[in-house]
Amino acid sequence: MSHNLEQAIELFGSAIGERKAREMLRVAAAAENVDLDQLGLEELMRVLERLATVPGLIGISARFAKSRAALRDWSTTTTG
Repeated sequence: MSHNLEQAIELFGSAIGERKAREMLRVAAAAENVDLDQLGLEELMRVLERLATVPGLIGISARFAKSRAALRDWSTTTTG
């Protein structure tokens, strides 16, 4: 599992929990044809954008996670 995936779960899962965050990220990544083991900022934004369209707490959490991810320095993280 990539370091960036763990960071994405941390960003997205604060309100919905790690288990649900992991599940939702996997479903959205599959729909966006994104490999979570090679997750970079661009891929994460695509996945979170898809999740942001989900009504309720999932969508709200995804929108906040997008904002936090944009502020985080992903260039210093590693994939793989």
